[in-house]
Amino acid sequence: PLGGGSLLLPSAKGGCSLAAAIDATQVRQLRALHPGAPVVSYVNTYAEVKAESDYCCTSGNAAAVVRHLLDTGHERVIFLPDAYLGANVAAEAGLPITFPTGEGPTLGSAPTPAGATRYLIGWRGACEVHERFSVEDVLAVRQQFPDVLVLAHPECRPEGIAVVDFAGSTTALLERVG
Repeated sequence: PLGGGSLLLPSAKGGCSLAAAIDATQVRQLRALHPGAPVVSYVNTYAEVKAESDYCCTSGNAAAVVRHLLDTGHERVIFLPDAYLGANVAAEAGLPITFPTGEGPTLGSAPTPAGATRYLIGWRGACEVHERFSVEDVLAVRQQFPDVLVLAHPECRPEGIAVVDFAGSTTALLERVG
């Protein structure tokens, strides 16, 4: 029975592909490779990753958090774990994004983008649901429904974001369709 603090979990194996993309050890490795760079973690991470982070953000405030850090003197910001949200935030902020080389025990530093002094250091995590949507999907919807408003979360691929009418957090999407 529910109530009294009970939790209903539809599957004992339930989880989040995005949160599972990084762990606390990897965050500590990134910090060691990029000393002084603050760590911003998307809310869809496990508690151990949040504990190693300086900031936790949502898709609705991610760009503002990154801009704040750049405005307060940081040249590099580590943004975890969503590669697509990171790339979309970087594009919104007019920054390049780079990703660490290697993985596991061979994790290497993210190379400095050519000519850049300010940049995001991303991670190659992705939500398995957002990762599925492609430019072709958007174009197919537009062909089938020419007058439809196509919306997307910023956790989708940047090339997909480029062809939708609006991208934003769930709150922003709901406000848009009002």
